[in-house]
Amino acid sequence: MITDNTYPKAIINTARVARLATADLEYKPHLVPVVFVYDNNRDFYFIPIDKKTKRSRPENLKRVSNIKENPNVALLIDEYNEDWTKLYFIIIQGKASIIGYIQYVILINVEKLHYHDVRERVYMEFQENILYHPSIIDPNDSLIFVLYDENVFKVDSVLTTIDSFDGVKNADVYILTEWQYYDDWITREIDERLLTKSSLSRKSIKVADAFKI
Repeated sequence: MITDNTYPKAIINTARVARLATADLEYKPHLVPVVFVYDNNRDFYFIPIDKKTKRSRPENLKRVSNIKENPNVALLIDEYNEDWTKLYFIIIQGKASIIGYIQYVILINVEKLHYHDVRERVYMEFQENILYHPSIIDPNDSLIFVLYDENVFKVDSVLTTIDSFDGVKNADVYILTEWQYYDDWITREIDERLLTKSSLSRKSIKVADAFKI
């Protein structure tokens, strides 16, 4: 029996795939493989609605409709090994909820001569999505932008676009799950921006299934 939480958390942090179990109002089970991100600070599991070809729109997926009807879910993380003494599985049970946007950071390494051009280009292209532009110690060859979007798949598009700018050496994206001191302000700001778009709301099912133990 494992009594130390360190080992299970290490497995969770390194796992790349899991199985998400949901059930509808008639308690009919539904099981799908998923990828996920674990937020250690808040004990949340974020499960994106992935980009594979589907017969249904994301909001019509069975797991999404099940979560709307019945938020009780389970996440199974397991590992098979021919040496059965090394087999393990972890089951996390909790309540799921649908979130309607994603927050992320873009870190850009630029050629010094193109620093101002790249910064202006990012503002021009993504002004509606930029929440703020933190200052950094050495601003001559690095830029950081904190953005949000209603669709997790747009993050890849943003990254690809920025990578194509003249003077950009490389760009990396980091999904934020903890805002620290900015939580309240960030949430209000995103809400206000989303409310200005008549076709969108915080309840739109476009980004991710997320649930907490």
